Amino acid sequence: MMKNQHLYAPEGYFEIKPSYRLKQPLSFEVVEHGIVNTEDAKYGGDFIDFYKNLHSNGLVLDKNRRYVLCGANHRYPIGARSDNTKHLITEPVKRHKKAIYLGCVIRHWGHFLVEGISRWWFLLQDDKYKDYELCYVVYGQERDFMLQIMDMFGLDKNRLKRLERNTEYAELIIPEVSTEFKCFWTDEYKKTISKIKENITPVFNDKIYLSRTKFGDRILGEKIVEKTFKKNGYKIIYPERLPIKKQLSIFMGANNIACISGTTAHNLIFAREGTKCAILERGMFPNIAQFVFNDMNNLDVSYIKANFCYLPASDGYGPFLVGITPYLEQYFKENNLKYDIKYVNFYHKYETAYQKLWNYVYTKLCDDRTILFDCPQICKADIAKARAAVKSPQGKILSDKKIKDIEHIKPSIFRFIRKEKNGIQRTIYLFGIKIFKYKQK
Repeated sequence: MMKNQHLYAPEGYFEIKPSYRLKQPLSFEVVEHGIVNTEDAKYGGDFIDFYKNLHSNGLVLDKNRRYVLCGANHRYPIGARSDNTKHLITEPVKRHKKAIYLGCVIRHWGHFLVEGISRWWFLLQDDKYKDYELCYVVYGQERDFMLQIMDMFGLDKNRLKRLERNTEYAELIIPEVSTEFKCFWTDEYKKTISKIKENITPVFNDKIYLSRTKFGDRILGEKIVEKTFKKNGYKIIYPERLPIKKQLSIFMGANNIACISGTTAHNLIFAREGTKCAILERGMFPNIAQFVFNDMNNLDVSYIKANFCYLPASDGYGPFLVGITPYLEQYFKENNLKYDIKYVNFYHKYETAYQKLWNYVYTKLCDDRTILFDCPQICKADIAKARAAVKSPQGKILSDKKIKDIEHIKPSIFRFIRKEKNGIQRTIYLFGIKIFKYKQK
């Protein structure tokens, strides 16, 4: 077990390796007439199929249209080729230049921190390749935080080239990835993060809680957790409401950080080494990617099972049912934090919404594959049992408020209620799910 690590969970819930550091040195491959395939990165398709291809084959082809496996996110031997060839729908644009392939950037913040910057280490070497173009592909819309992080790292904007069409370079350098999702980190990746942090000025706070309650995702019950940390002197931070540089400044300057697991917790990669952190696990299974980040940053971490989830769910879609579990209560006691005893195991008020959300997500938003993709421990039979047991609840969600007053219900019970006026009709939504309509008198 890593040092400075404290577990609050049933035995076997957390299975953490002693170390996630990969000591094997990184290298790169030079491909003559290398082709960057953008067709497989078109946004709007099936993300699971895209991600699996990015992981196993990548987006780079050689002149014979075979996949160059060094261009995949998974770590392959230098010079390896796939037996698969790619038929391109459109012929590549020929750029008679030399370029360095920076990979495929996924618009999601967490994925961006892993895959999106994992090849930048190569630019920290010498200036031998300073005249090479820096090419990359974006899966989805390019977002502001991508360009801002590029700027903090010091990427030369005049050399950057976002590719939107198949492109062939006279010479293409492909650096190996310096980290792999849920698998490992390297010294090169740590240097990449350190380079970004050099351009950030810390904003000091003693204790902060990174809240997702304003984010609009599918976490039920966090308001009680947030309220408890606030009573114990934690400053509540809503990261998505702050400019990216301001966010990183706060992460770097805090002495104690508490947060729900997931992308929010990935921000701890910018915390100072040794920072005291409490990560509240939101799902049936812990977020393994976080173990890799925390190992690299040598954080003083408390991992806490803070959920009452009993339905299998993808970490990216949820839903999640969180609150003051016996394990979180134990953490509060051992760290002299005050809490309201009436909120311990307080989750039944959310159960109807939790089940309804689960039905909605896995019948309308995505299918069973999404669960299996994130949770290999789950089998299809388990999902089928859950689907049979949790049918769409009939009737209204229980509330101690009358229908005419529902818009005034406190956020801790109904969050993100949106009203739609249609004559005298009013429609109530909970997390995007239409609950019921009523006539306004």
